[in-house]
Amino acid sequence: MCKFRLIPFTVEKIVEDIKEIPEGVKIIKAPEFWNDSDKGAGIVIAVIDSGCQTNHPDLKRRIFGL
Repeated sequence: MCKFRLIPFTVEKIVEDIKEIPEGVKIIKAPEFWNDSDKGAGIVIAVIDSGCQTNHPDLKRRIFGL
């Protein structure tokens, strides 16, 4: 059982107009499915990883149980 848990968050903004597709997105071939999938509208994805860098600035005040 994981001793850490993330607090809920809210999406502050969605960028609709991008200038380029990140390489990692190209590697997983996501652009090939975007037209058929409405580009993920209404979908939320979470990644659970036991290798959490607990002192990372993006995670500050988002992890409980330290």
